[in-house]
Amino acid sequence: IINAGIHWLNFFVKLTGNEPLDWVMGQCDTSTRTYRDGMQVETAAITYAQTRSGIRVVMNTGDDVLVAREGKETLFRLVGTHGLIEFWGWENGYWLLNHEHPAGELIE
Repeated sequence: IINAGIHWLNFFVKLTGNEPLDWVMGQCDTSTRTYRDGMQVETAAITYAQTRSGIRVVMNTGDDVLVAREGKETLFRLVGTHGLIEFWGWENGYWLLNHEHPAGELIE
């Protein structure tokens, strides 16, 4: 997560109000490497962390990360006990799924 991924992890920290992390686990694929900007970065990696109160982040980074919505990149999902919000980096909308919107609704 040394390249752009660190910014997304910082976004998670800000969303949780800087709540202290209880633990962090990270794994990366060491079999292949990608070179950009003179920096060697992992081709595929995952970071999994949890705050003291139990809020979790699962972050997949790399060149070949599969996302669940066709045509969307840089996928974010905030999942809670009452539903989920899905949004995409640099776009003007989000997908809301909850009791009031059981089929989901795109809000722009």
